Amino acid sequence: MMSTPNKVKVYLHALSGSSTGPYAWCAHIISKGTYEEISGSSTVDHQTRLLIEGSIAVLNRIPARSKVHFVCSDNYLGTWIFARLGDGSEAALAPLRKKANFDLLPSLVEARDRHASVNILTCPQSKMGENQKTVAERAKEIVEEAQEPQDIVTHRPPPTDDASAPW
Repeated sequence: MMSTPNKVKVYLHALSGSSTGPYAWCAHIISKGTYEEISGSSTVDHQTRLLIEGSIAVLNRIPARSKVHFVCSDNYLGTWIFARLGDGSEAALAPLRKKANFDLLPSLVEARDRHASVNILTCPQSKMGENQKTVAERAKEIVEEAQEPQDIVTHRPPPTDDASAPW
């Protein structure tokens, strides 16, 4: 008999900006009432790697079979968190095509697949609101505003065949 998924929500928001360069990224994560920030240099390779490593660490810290929500500023982050396609194959993910990051894909998929579902909700940075709400506040609102599961992208990991994995 399958156990009931844990009801843990994680809010992850990725921002692009020009403060440290055109490809600067940072992830704002709220989990169990704590706030974390992952950032790095303006080199896109390094930023992407920090985002992936940080996401893996957070996913692994959440109790298994949790329902996880990621709030992203665009589909950039969602495309690689939501890596597995419907047929069980792995998507060719642009941020991971660089050799410096591709080696993290197995760990990311493994960390994600520990959970009952991973929901990707997107919020363009331009729609954060005129009242300058914090990323944390807006992320919480987005998840609260989400309707039933059919209104959000849900990932439930299919059975995998290690022999068919691209790595």
